[in-house]
Amino acid sequence: MDIIKKKIAFKGTRTYLHGTDLFDEMRAIGQEHGYAPASSGRVTFAVNNMIEGSEIEIAVSEAPIVTDSATWVVKMSLLSADESSVYIAARPAGNGQEAGLRKPYDEEKIVSQCEVSGRRVSSGVLADFSLIEQVVPLNKHLRMCLHTETQLPTNWLFVRADFKFWPETPQNIEITSQTDAPARIYKSTVSFDGIEAGEIYFMEAKK
Repeated sequence: MDIIKKKIAFKGTRTYLHGTDLFDEMRAIGQEHGYAPASSGRVTFAVNNMIEGSEIEIAVSEAPIVTDSATWVVKMSLLSADESSVYIAARPAGNGQEAGLRKPYDEEKIVSQCEVSGRRVSSGVLADFSLIEQVVPLNKHLRMCLHTETQLPTNWLFVRADFKFWPETPQNIEITSQTDAPARIYKSTVSFDGIEAGEIYFMEAKK
């Protein structure tokens, strides 16, 4: 098992590491270690606790990470077409108190071109953002549109994803809600270029 130390900037005014940054960073590290294909193959991702410091440790292994398992609060697995796997996990490395680096995250730009129809949101892919950076705010926007009348919180946390494949250069994103309010976890299916790729899960964040 290899352990890499990283420092990741907070997005906008958030006081925790955004799930999109952890998703992208962990997947990139898996690919750098030669365990995962650039595209295709199953991708799973789960956040058990928010990381409130910008300094983290990321573990990479060819087997499930069981040593100090509870301390690894974010976990990802990548399964390639030939069933060779990589398991990646992240945990805080600092004291969790520092403000951390910051970078902008223009979610309004991402959702400005989308279309919402019933329980579905669709959008073209933008070149300025990673794919997961677009999927998450689009899903959040859909949740807010669907639940306006129920007066549910407008804060949502990206806590889990399970994709049958993860494309590199799709042209379109389509997200369909699968959960009625109220619920503890909200599930949506995600399609790229008309092909269903998997599911993304959000949890409502109490204000």
